[in-house]
Amino acid sequence: MKQILAYTISAMLICVLGACDNKEDENNYEKALEAYEEGNLKDAWTYLRQETEENPENGMAWSFLIDVYNNLEQYEAALQTGKKALNTMGEDDKDALAYVYESMTKSYMRTGDYGAALEHIDSALVLKPGNKYFLVQKADCQYYSGDSDGAIETISMAIDSASADDKSILAGLYYRRGFYRDNSKNIDGAMKDYSKCVRLDPRHAYAHLGRGDMHMLRNEVELAREDYQNVVELDTAIRESGNCRHYGYQGLGLNDCAERHMNKILAKYPTYGNYYDAACLMSRMGNRERALHYLKKSFEAGYVEFCHIDNDDDMDAIRDTQEYRELMARYRQKQKSIH
Repeated sequence: MKQILAYTISAMLICVLGACDNKEDENNYEKALEAYEEGNLKDAWTYLRQETEENPENGMAWSFLIDVYNNLEQYEAALQTGKKALNTMGEDDKDALAYVYESMTKSYMRTGDYGAALEHIDSALVLKPGNKYFLVQKADCQYYSGDSDGAIETISMAIDSASADDKSILAGLYYRRGFYRDNSKNIDGAMKDYSKCVRLDPRHAYAHLGRGDMHMLRNEVELAREDYQNVVELDTAIRESGNCRHYGYQGLGLNDCAERHMNKILAKYPTYGNYYDAACLMSRMGNRERALHYLKKSFEAGYVEFCHIDNDDDMDAIRDTQEYRELMARYRQKQKSIH
């Protein structure tokens, strides 16, 4: 699966926290930020709980705490914290309220409640109109709820609002629009956006992957191979999410290398996203049985992005099977019953 690469808390909320005017309790922020950046979510949670108990009016601490719960995959706790924050905070702190709404948006998205997610990100945008990070969140909500046209329109607004000097952010936005267009079967539009991303950030492995796939659809095999080779050379680390080297190997016809790399990822990070990636890889390789096996594993682990699966061409090899239809129907209904 060509992925949407998430904006993390360090790209948004941490910079806001660092700019917060409330200095009298700064130590709690510093400790929580340091713990978060070191990957120690438990300590970050402890410091933020202390901060919100001692200073319940500190909206940015509430927002940070919600994001920590999201990272811990404790989405119900995140939402309960958000509701408590909205009942506790004053209405004058519009920036903090906006970030609470945005953090709750991520919680609702991870539980598959895209209607609630859209309501909350719209509330954030009322408080901070035109905020490009909020526009990104809204575009993701629209895409994963099945509104690809709306997602493309919204992400285009974010592109228009981004500074030409901030090449890294602009590259990510072009990648995102390419991803939406790619999964809307707009090959030419996706190609243009992936290429713009590569020009701004030549080391963006996923953009090379997306462009390579578009070249293959155009039967431009040698150009595709160049991009797939770049994916293999650029994506060398194994991370919890956002891996794509295995797809590069597969695009080059090195299926054994692709499978070995995917197995290393799953051994270290057996997450719903990586199980879905394994399903996509096996489908691309033509191994229907294993693709269906990993798709089921992704659902069992909590994958809920059904509208994306509907559009993901990586699933084309298994889409016409009875097993695929039954899996999708069963887990889709399970997700609907929760909401």
